[in-house]
Amino acid sequence: MIVLYIALLLTFYVGFLLWNQYRPRTRKRYFAKVVKDLEYQIWDKEFERFKTKEAREELRVDYDRGKANLATLETQIKMNDEKKSDDPTKIPEADRKRMDDKKDLMVRDLKRQEQGREEGSDGRPSSWCTCSRSWSAPNDATDFR
Repeated sequence: MIVLYIALLLTFYVGFLLWNQYRPRTRKRYFAKVVKDLEYQIWDKEFERFKTKEAREELRVDYDRGKANLATLETQIKMNDEKKSDDPTKIPEADRKRMDDKKDLMVRDLKRQEQGREEGSDGRPSSWCTCSRSWSAPNDATDFR
């Protein structure tokens, strides 16, 4: 008798589980969950895009700052060269060599930044500026970004 009772309960329980799984309300909940997951994926992509633009803008600002510092240093060197040798404000030769070395380092750093900007981490050209004017067309028909 107990075995029959347990068998009957199991049969009803399995039937209830199958009925519960395939009723319309469960499907609606499932579809709502799928839509919510897609919405979260969209948010993730928007966040990644925002962070990428932020990082690119930071790189651009650093590059512009380096170019401005290099221009300032070149102006100082040029103004110093135009001064007469007996002028008391003329920079000594040791400081002049130090300025030349600093200029060489700045030029090297700017070239390295340009090279890193031209090639992305995967070796392909990347458009690092957020504006559309700096985008370059693909090299061949198979290079899609």
